[in-house]
Amino acid sequence: MKLRINGNSIRLRLTPDEVENLSKGMKVGSSLDLINESLNYELIPGDIWNAEILGANISIFIPRTEVLGWAENSQVGFEHKFENGLLLLIEKDFQCLHPRKHEQEDHLYPNPNTH
Repeated sequence: MKLRINGNSIRLRLTPDEVENLSKGMKVGSSLDLINESLNYELIPGDIWNAEILGANISIFIPRTEVLGWAENSQVGFEHKFENGLLLLIEKDFQCLHPRKHEQEDHLYPNPNTH
């Protein structure tokens, strides 16, 4: 799972395996190992949209009803904006059109824009 924070928005991009697990009601997560600590982030099927941080852990909650069947359909993702302006984007992760030497992308969704 990729995490992108830009201003007051958080974008999570998920691999097919992560989308499959999420659509089955399982949480998915990853971590970033910094020099002195790890930043952990997770996406959890729940009852409502929510986002919270506790220490070095970011938890994003998405309604189960949103992700049920997501692995089997062509929907790219979900967007939710909170009253405070926080924007959440949850998306399937596609292979880049131009491969990067430092990234292995064969486990991602095929890019629909390749011909």
